[in-house]
Amino acid sequence: MKKNIKWIIFDVDWVIITSQKFSYQYQKKYGISEFDMTPFFIWDFKKCIIWEADLNEVIKPYLKKWKWEKGSEEILDFWFKISNDIDKRILKMVRKLKDNWIKCFIATNQEKYRTNYMKKDMWFENIFDFVFSSCELWYKKPDEQFYLSVLDYLKNNYWINKKEVLFFDDCEKNITKAKDLWIESHLYSDYTDFEKIIKTSLT
Repeated sequence: MKKNIKWIIFDVDWVIITSQKFSYQYQKKYGISEFDMTPFFIWDFKKCIIWEADLNEVIKPYLKKWKWEKGSEEILDFWFKISNDIDKRILKMVRKLKDNWIKCFIATNQEKYRTNYMKKDMWFENIFDFVFSSCELWYKKPDEQFYLSVLDYLKNNYWINKKEVLFFDDCEKNITKAKDLWIESHLYSDYTDFEKIIKTSLT
């Protein structure tokens, strides 16, 4: 029997964007250790993705240790540009889905500057029907309130029920929480598996 899937939600990093982690690329390019970068991502960056801190400000004290000779705006620009490799097969599938009246969304844990970069410079606000970012919701996956905020938006704007929603994420705990809320969810491993799930869900 055909499932009534009308809305598909995608995570971004390692689903749509396939670039290696910024920290890994940076360590390799500038010859610094993981130890030098880890504290920033454990503490300060996590605040940025729920808008408790501004990335452009909290990254400044780390620049000297990271051997970065320019300013904070320049390192953010560098960060976003080396982290924007897209799996074009996903975008092709998104276009196909939208041609068949299926709406496609993004749900991602991001701070505000990269969120804006994705929307504007990577055209995500034109490609997808809406971008849900943790910095704008003030909650991050797998916090239950993140998913409830997304579902509330969809209900209020599209009159849907969650049985019509399909969610893909590469993180097991994010999938587990979505399933707890009765959202049909799948762990993203590779494009081939994703394509099979799409075909099964829509036929």
